[in-house]
Amino acid sequence: MEKLNYYLVVVVIYFAVSVWLRLPAKMAIMVGLMLFTLATIIYAATMSELSNKFAIVAFYFLAAGVFLYLIEHLREYRRKGSGDKKDRD
Repeated sequence: MEKLNYYLVVVVIYFAVSVWLRLPAKMAIMVGLMLFTLATIIYAATMSELSNKFAIVAFYFLAAGVFLYLIEHLREYRRKGSGDKKDRD
């Protein structure tokens, strides 16, 4: 069995807290983009193993951001949908 990927655990915890506290999905996307930028700078300094780790974590944050945007969209759709039913009655 492979070693547990602690980076993924951190992102999953961040995702759960973001859903619970209704944090904006922009924050996860912003962190992901900053980590990708940092990964390219580290790669330029010829530390490719560390750069790969940063790129993987950045991808996790970007994926979490996409799912958070989906959840935001569904919440907004549900909120607008419930308002329309009251207007029709």
